[in-house]
Amino acid sequence: MAISRTRKIIIIFVLAVLVIFAVFIYFSLRNPYGNYLDISNLDQHTSNKPSDEDRVNFIKHELFNAVSDNIDHHLDSNSIKDIVIRKGSFNQDLDKYTNVNTVSFIVDIASIKQSYRVSYQWDNDGKYGSKVELDEYGTKVNCLPIDELKYGDFDCTDKSREETGEENYDPVGLVLPHRVGSKYTIIDYTKSTSPNGGAPIITLLVDVYSSKLSPEITDAALDNYSIEIEKWLSSKKLDPKRYIVYYSY
Repeated sequence: MAISRTRKIIIIFVLAVLVIFAVFIYFSLRNPYGNYLDISNLDQHTSNKPSDEDRVNFIKHELFNAVSDNIDHHLDSNSIKDIVIRKGSFNQDLDKYTNVNTVSFIVDIASIKQSYRVSYQWDNDGKYGSKVELDEYGTKVNCLPIDELKYGDFDCTDKSREETGEENYDPVGLVLPHRVGSKYTIIDYTKSTSPNGGAPIITLLVDVYSSKLSPEITDAALDNYSIEIEKWLSSKKLDPKRYIVYYSY
């Protein structure tokens, strides 16, 4: 039996609506930044907290890139289902001066035995700066110091390490800056070639603070700081003998 013209139009209209709906669903579910990895319990931690969907999409994309760089096989988008935020590691703060939200946490991935530190930022009112600035300084996925790895060392690499370059990189960068109260802050490090061809020279750059009560920074105080820094390096599974300290005050 022949289908009437009106019926054909209705069928075509219904099919068109279904296609449009399917396309809408597809694009609403995919990440605008490209491939991504979902964090299974992120919603539990951000429920009833201020959030920015765009920043969350970006950090999921960055997580995909980080994991891809640290596995030896092809990774499909959202193909890992056991990415979880480590208990007690989630933190969310609002800087009242800049009105910028910062979220940070550690994710553990049992299936591939890897862990990463994740952080992302968003600007509440658009006055802080561009998204590029937020991405550079606060929206990133980083490797963890060895003492924070749940499944052991996996020779992790991240954007920071790639940008620094292997010849200038040292794992101490993963735990810097390190501030000790009102006494000093280890702000950065430099790595240079040894003149006699031995191990590279790694210099820790330390800002030392004076106070009204103790305006003079004595050699004895610096000696105590050096001892503290050696103990801190050891606690981070780093060999203190590999580092020298340069104090600035």
